Amino acid sequence: MSDRGTELMAKVLDQLDQARAMLASADDADLHRPYVDREGDHSANSVGTAALHFVEGYQKIGRLLKGAGYVSSSFSDSTTQPHGHGRHNEAELSDVVKGLDAAKVRLTLLADLTDEQLDSVPGIRNQWADGERTLLDVLDTIIDHQAGHLASLGDALH
Repeated sequence: MSDRGTELMAKVLDQLDQARAMLASADDADLHRPYVDREGDHSANSVGTAALHFVEGYQKIGRLLKGAGYVSSSFSDSTTQPHGHGRHNEAELSDVVKGLDAAKVRLTLLADLTDEQLDSVPGIRNQWADGERTLLDVLDTIIDHQAGHLASLGDALH
């Protein structure tokens, strides 16, 4: 366990709580509205598709930790169906909320990461891990990216 891991977990849980609060006053019709990404780096045809993409971001954290051996191979990181950009079948509000709640439970494991793990370089390479950046840097990047999605969802739901 490390203080840095606990800080990462707190950031993630705060984002998930903010998303849950935004969705508390939404309904399925809100999820079918057109979506415009604040940062312009993702296309989604609806707020619901964007919300599923937001949930998927937390699945990526779980897959990274599992794939690089930081968590047990029995760790389950699936919280929603794969979404794909431009997906046309719409999400139901209950699906998005379930995904957020599942991510919240699963990602408490961030607090269990040690300083040694956070300072190590993940042995896998993907869009986040380049073979040079530490796990802490990779996780910070993903969490910051998620903050952009959260802001765009907030814009779309208000």
